[in-house]
Amino acid sequence: DGISVGLEKAWRYCEERDMPRFIYISKTDEENSDYNATFDALRERFGNKIAPIVVPIWDDNKKVTGIIDVLNKRAYEMQNQKRVEIEIPEGKDAVIEEFTYAEMIQGLRQGVRELSLFPVLCGSAVSTMGSLMLMDNIVELLPNPVEGNMRKGMLPSGDKEEYAVSPGGVPSAFVFKTVSDQYGKYSFIKVISGTITSDLALVNARTGSPEKLGRLYTMRGKKAVEVKELSCGDIGAIGKLEKVKTGDTLCDARKVFFMPPIP
Repeated sequence: DGISVGLEKAWRYCEERDMPRFIYISKTDEENSDYNATFDALRERFGNKIAPIVVPIWDDNKKVTGIIDVLNKRAYEMQNQKRVEIEIPEGKDAVIEEFTYAEMIQGLRQGVRELSLFPVLCGSAVSTMGSLMLMDNIVELLPNPVEGNMRKGMLPSGDKEEYAVSPGGVPSAFVFKTVSDQYGKYSFIKVISGTITSDLALVNARTGSPEKLGRLYTMRGKKAVEVKELSCGDIGAIGKLEKVKTGDTLCDARKVFFMPPIP
């Protein structure tokens, strides 16, 4: 149904940090959805860097019946919650024939990384149409954090400074969620760099106070599975950090910074 406030906020967040991004148009199979109007609005708002790599298929009644994988020149529809390949409707294949698949992937990956291209995908979460294609393209086109652009952290002085994301780097983690229940308090974290262990002492960038980490967990639904360590890129939880709040950054005393909150 067009450009949402959520998209505007997410775009601004990525833009301020020079982060690569996809746009995913959801609910394309709903009765009143209008993919073309939404795509046109995206082009008008964000310019010609917007590039469709997955597009819908419509029947004579303008109902979305499937999607086309533009890069692989394949079309699919959902049958009993399973993706089934079908023939591409006549006149719908607009792939540039003179480029090989490898050349297109290489060019797209470079464009995404350099922020000269923003791929547009589409689908439906209810029918799962387009979900596999979305995950495949995340793997194929988006840079992983280690090879992506440098990240920017906020120093206690208020100045911004770039830092490298590395498995062997200085340990740091961002607290993105806090849950308290009858079993205690869990601080959900994304490990930004390095490796953290349960006996590690980190500094809370917001308060400047040291925090001795408790037990570490990976969460499987409501079940907490204890682990010995969480490494760069892992999402997990720490138990019983009473003074830590959502939005805090836990970091090594040698490098104190915090991740700016989402605007």
